Amino acid sequence: MKTISTVPAVNGTNPLHRGLFLVIALLCLHRDAAAAQAPIALGSAATFGVLGASTVTSTGGTTVVGDLGVSPGTAVTGSPGVTGTLHAGDAAAALAQSDLTLAYNAVTARTSGAITVAGNLGGQTLAPGLYTSASSLEISAGDLTLAGDASAVWIFKMGSTLVTTTGRRVILSGGAQAANVFWQVGSSATIGGSSVFHGTIMAAQSITMGTGATLTGRALARVGAVTLAANVITVPPIVHAPGTVVAWGNNGNGQTIIPTGLSGVAAMAAGDAHNVALKSDGTVTAWGDNTRGQVNVPAGLTAVIAVAGGGAHTVALKRDGTVVAWGAGQTLTGVVPEYGQATVPAGLSGVTAIGAGQYYTVALKSDGTVVAWGYNEYGQTNIPAGLNGVTAIAAGGGHTVALKSNGTVVAWGANDFFLQATIPAGLSGVIAIAAGGSHSVALKSNGKVEAWGNNLFGQIDVPPGLNGVTAIAAGEYHTVALKSDGTVVTWGWNDDGQTTVPGSVSGVTDIAAGYAHTLALIGPIITTQPVSQTFILGGAVPLSVTTVGPGLTYQWQFNGTNILGATGSTLTLTNLTLTNAGAYRVRVSNSAGGAVTSQAAVLLLLFFGDLQFYAGTTLIGTVGQQFRVEYADVVAPGTTNWQVLTNLTLPSSPYLVIDPASPGKLRRFYRALPAF
Repeated sequence: MKTISTVPAVNGTNPLHRGLFLVIALLCLHRDAAAAQAPIALGSAATFGVLGASTVTSTGGTTVVGDLGVSPGTAVTGSPGVTGTLHAGDAAAALAQSDLTLAYNAVTARTSGAITVAGNLGGQTLAPGLYTSASSLEISAGDLTLAGDASAVWIFKMGSTLVTTTGRRVILSGGAQAANVFWQVGSSATIGGSSVFHGTIMAAQSITMGTGATLTGRALARVGAVTLAANVITVPPIVHAPGTVVAWGNNGNGQTIIPTGLSGVAAMAAGDAHNVALKSDGTVTAWGDNTRGQVNVPAGLTAVIAVAGGGAHTVALKRDGTVVAWGAGQTLTGVVPEYGQATVPAGLSGVTAIGAGQYYTVALKSDGTVVAWGYNEYGQTNIPAGLNGVTAIAAGGGHTVALKSNGTVVAWGANDFFLQATIPAGLSGVIAIAAGGSHSVALKSNGKVEAWGNNLFGQIDVPPGLNGVTAIAAGEYHTVALKSDGTVVTWGWNDDGQTTVPGSVSGVTDIAAGYAHTLALIGPIITTQPVSQTFILGGAVPLSVTTVGPGLTYQWQFNGTNILGATGSTLTLTNLTLTNAGAYRVRVSNSAGGAVTSQAAVLLLLFFGDLQFYAGTTLIGTVGQQFRVEYADVVAPGTTNWQVLTNLTLPSSPYLVIDPASPGKLRRFYRALPAF
């Protein structure tokens, strides 16, 4: 439900005594924004430009940029051009239909923040959100514009048909992506001839594409046919929002299905078949295998700065240097997998890093010493006597690896057969380490990787010429490397696709590897936000942001407008005047097209003198929405004389609108109306 609030803003009218005051804009109005929606996971159906159930029929020179399939039917007639793979009644098409059903049902389950629409959507500009209709929708007598940024999502649910008339268009503006537009059609969809359409159509029955119509998206029919006529259908590139996780490989326990709405992730870790994500607010989310409670995050857990995943347990390091663990090993029975690995030693503190192995846990203390507990059959928790000066630790299947401050490596534990704890002669200059099931990996300061131990699946065969590496991870039998350009390289065991990096993965800032799955964290990520401050006339204020990610660029904004030349991570404002008071943000982008905007840092003028209060409104909505802001000095039912203060297109959210004529008014009322 969207609402408009009308709230009085009261202003002082007489000069006040001299003293210390703030010139502020009263935040008088709040406009509820539609609940942000997460994209719909399509699973294996994501690669299909066309997927029919009974048949796929094509006339004319149709081209499908992507895969084309049909299942349970087998007939594809008319020889459409397919740049991907043709799946006529095969297992891949059957799996795609199954995943389509899951996606369709996921849309049905979406209800939060729903906005009711009906009839013709043509001629409208719609902000991101969930739009529902109990009957049919059409686009006629005008085009439909979807206005939002690259992470914005639109979901349309209709009980019956979707129809566009000839030549109608769905227009994307403000950076909106076709990959984030979804149409759930309760019966059948008909896209009129020469129409230009965007988004994934999931029809309960059939889909008909008129002659010459183009679709950037997917035509996916659950029961009936897909009929094509000289069309071009292009599967849109998947755009992953900054701070989100992408997973691939084995999904036997749901470990590669990212929780809906998970965002703001700053770091992550993978266990055997579960994952744990650390959010930028210090909270934790976990998913996947939960047979031992390893994804049941303790209630109230906050202020976390690092996470680790073991075989069936999870570990978190808190800002105060203490450790919390849960899952397998909360008891010590000696029966697999209860070896006390989740029972943190009493009094453990001063911890700066953590690692989780198959059945044991390792902690690095601020004094450079190491503590370990849990399963110890191979001596993996027996810390070498005198070990100190450690800066990083890693825990594997049955061996432990430590990196020392001088760039050398020490390892102990399982070593009899694969020599995973036997450090290669002369290894030095190491800056990061990883431990797999029975192999070890080291990243050197020159950006190159060295690996040793088990090589049954080629997991220590570092690809020739690999360099520019900034991070490494090791699974049971595979190895992962993150390069400085934000790309991911993998090698080793691939029976579950864990070393087949999705083509959509780029701009990566972190990686993790489970038993047979891989994770990538998409950047850029803002780790420290700019801070609101006060200033004095003629003074100076520094604003800064800290980030994670390769190849980042910066653009500072003032009240939603770019500041010329403000393209660094730090912005210093000097010779400040009243006109500098307002909201400052920075937009951080990477070369892969990912971008994220910081929170607003509000600058307020601090001064001595007579006080005048300025009133105004704060608009909260979707960037690109159009508003008319009105004011009135008296509000009376049915007779209020509302006057236009300004018409604007929302440049950022929240956005502050100041009424320059408000000083001297006893009171003033404001309202904002959407200008659809």
